[in-house]
Amino acid sequence: MQKPLTHLLALLFATTPVYAQPERPDPNPPPPQAPSDTEPTAEALPPPAPAPMPDVPPAPVALAPAAPAATTPVSLAPEPVPPPPPKKLSVAKDGFFQPSFLLQVWLHGTRQSSETQTTFRLRRSEIKIKGNIIDDLLSYALMFDPAKVLEFEDEDLEVEGQTPAPATPGSVEASQPQSNVSVLQDAYATFESEFADVGFGQFKNPLSWEGFNSASQLLFPERATAARFYGDERDIGLRVSKKIGDYVYYNLGVYNGPGLNRRDNNNQKDVALRVELYPIEGVMLGGVGYTSVGEREEPTSKDRLEADLRIELGGALLQVEYLHGWDGPKGTRVEGHGFYAAAGYTLFDQLQPAVRVGALDADIDQDLGAGKGDELWHYEAVVNYFVQGKQAKLALAYGFFDYDDWAARGELTLLGQASF
Repeated sequence: MQKPLTHLLALLFATTPVYAQPERPDPNPPPPQAPSDTEPTAEALPPPAPAPMPDVPPAPVALAPAAPAATTPVSLAPEPVPPPPPKKLSVAKDGFFQPSFLLQVWLHGTRQSSETQTTFRLRRSEIKIKGNIIDDLLSYALMFDPAKVLEFEDEDLEVEGQTPAPATPGSVEASQPQSNVSVLQDAYATFESEFADVGFGQFKNPLSWEGFNSASQLLFPERATAARFYGDERDIGLRVSKKIGDYVYYNLGVYNGPGLNRRDNNNQKDVALRVELYPIEGVMLGGVGYTSVGEREEPTSKDRLEADLRIELGGALLQVEYLHGWDGPKGTRVEGHGFYAAAGYTLFDQLQPAVRVGALDADIDQDLGAGKGDELWHYEAVVNYFVQGKQAKLALAYGFFDYDDWAARGELTLLGQASF
């Protein structure tokens, strides 16, 4: 009976876990030994091998498309830009030569006293050269207009100096120039400095803003009547001019007086001063004084006063001139005046409609009579089409000229302009 109990106890002890007892420290441990050169240190021991990963198939990797093979070499340097054609030609040591040209051709029609006349007209063919001989010191300009030789028309002229004088003066028809006929227009040289440019030769006197400035800049095919009557004249002489900063321009000149390409035949000279002020950009206020000095008893004596206003802001333009003149010696002087006002607006940088109203009374004290151009009012309209600015322009203009003692006249002008 005891033997089965013995077997049961043995089985119980066989299945019970056995816990190891911690080892007691040695009371007398051995001294530490220096590590051997051949034994690896803890730092030098290789890291444990990573645990094996389960067999998982790798994710597919998208491959970028292969770049096409280059057929031509790629240049990193930009393509060279060819230089623009020169606007000036070098002359002398350090000077330059610059040509320019203005051509205006009209198809012109007039109607007066129920008579109509049409004609093609070569109005201007200005050829100009300008430049420097010595940079910033000596400049020059030369301009001639071959179209001037065409300006002759038949007119009835009174026969003067008949002895004895007839009761009714006779007349004769003769071809007469309609303007100063000369191919040579401008020819001058200018010494330049900081505050004054001194020029000598033949050039325009400064009377009338329209008359003084280039014909390529005109708003209408022709200058206003008052501007042509008192201004738009060339003479031989000396002038001093300069634009100072952005606000002031002056032009002081001394001239022979007789006009284009003519030497003086007396001791009288004409003196003119033009001053322009620019208070703000696009606004010009101008004034001119012109007088004859020395030998004032000559019939060529003349005096002029002028006031100008020009406003050009955005596409809008307003231009006004008033001129007052006295001609002849003291005691027999003839007083006259004239003005014009023009306004326009530019649309789309190409189309410019404009209107102009003006008047001229060449003799305030008396009526000059029919055919003399006295007491004239004119009303004009124009449409300018800028193909490329003022370099290529077309214009269609109509003007109505109402005289006090002469039949009214209508004019229709189609203009083509080319310039550079």
